Amino acid sequence: LGARFTIRDQTAPELQSRLDALALDLVDRAADAAVDPTLPAGSAGLFTDDGDPLRPAHPTGLAGRLVVNPLADPATGGALWRLRDGMA
Repeated sequence: LGARFTIRDQTAPELQSRLDALALDLVDRAADAAVDPTLPAGSAGLFTDDGDPLRPAHPTGLAGRLVVNPLADPATGGALWRLRDGMA
């Protein structure tokens, strides 16, 4: 029982925090102007926070909300050429 409480209260939240940090790093790297110079400031890059630009005030749970930008996703009407030419 003690081990289950340790997983619930310590191990799982720490792993979630690390996944969220990894997701935040991925979003930041893909939205960097050096990677995609077509992006205006404040717009979403290749990855979005549940369809919206990144909300840095709410990083908790970002790994679960991370989605490919609909502009580059053919399943949502986007175009794959945006991966090559940029989101904007």
